[in-house]
Amino acid sequence: MKALIAGDRVAQIVPDGEQFPIAAPFVWVDAPGDVTERHIYDNGQFVAPPGPEPKTRDELKATIDLAAGAARLRFVSPGDLVDQEYREAEAAARGWQDAGEPGDAVPDEVQAWADASGMTPRAAAQDVIDTGAQWRQVLAQVRALRLQGKADVQNAGSDAEAAAAADNTLAALDSLRPA
Repeated sequence: MKALIAGDRVAQIVPDGEQFPIAAPFVWVDAPGDVTERHIYDNGQFVAPPGPEPKTRDELKATIDLAAGAARLRFVSPGDLVDQEYREAEAAARGWQDAGEPGDAVPDEVQAWADASGMTPRAAAQDVIDTGAQWRQVLAQVRALRLQGKADVQNAGSDAEAAAAADNTLAALDSLRPA
């Protein structure tokens, strides 16, 4: 490989034999196969490029949205529409409680949990309702972190401050774990 150098910058990389005529201040030098146009050429050595290009504020906010989604999913069993199943079970449990818990009308969603857990229908219904309340609390916490984090990124005074705000939000979202 050959690298076209301009000062301390790698301007272009070409396979051996494909160099083209150049004029000063450009110069061709031999380059290892992993050199890119992002490398620096310093005193005859190629210096690896810095870390990844900084993300735009929109990219940082999108990363926060994805992390919030991942945080929510840690509190729900894997699978499609499981969160909807939980909501429907909670609605059935609440309806049954509101109707006075008639023994001959235990909803299937409540009876299924009672059978699976070994609880009475009354205890299973309350457990479903309590779990729903915990889920809503987590959702509210994730939402607050997500919205505040995105606002902090948007309102940061510099790109470095925006990246730091995103990192702080991502760490907070990552710390949310089921007990």
